[in-house]
Amino acid sequence: MYMADTTGELLPGRITGASVPVAPNSDGLTLAPNTRSVRAAPPASGSKSSSGGKVHNEPFGCTRHEMYVDFEKIGWSSWIISPKGYNAYHCKGQCYFPLGQNQWPTNHATVQSIVNELSLTAGVGAPCCVPNKLYSISLLYFDENENVVLKQYDDMVAASCGCH
Repeated sequence: MYMADTTGELLPGRITGASVPVAPNSDGLTLAPNTRSVRAAPPASGSKSSSGGKVHNEPFGCTRHEMYVDFEKIGWSSWIISPKGYNAYHCKGQCYFPLGQNQWPTNHATVQSIVNELSLTAGVGAPCCVPNKLYSISLLYFDENENVVLKQYDDMVAASCGCH
């Protein structure tokens, strides 16, 4: 299986199955690269991998998507002067095992993805697709005393997404 970013560019494939291949001469924590050819046809929907493990059929992993916030629609237009709205973006998608560097995983997410893939602990799910970098926006608004205020609000725009 392959992942693509929002531009459609193919990203490195995922290793599927119940076993975790490790790189030769490693400490046991370094995953071996997926050697499947990019030109190989993907398995049929709902099929199993050659090792009997899960095959993920979704074309994209964790990616950023548009989410326009219209201040009038959420009832804030009476106090926010400008902007009228903004694109906050949101993160959506699965964090497939193994987590590649293009998914910006934390060390904890990497370990959690291994525990989840091998079903080592009941109830441990895959890491979540969430913003890993956020930007601020400036708002011009009326405060409680009807003063006009220009203030920068941190962490209002998802700049990029990753698996955490």
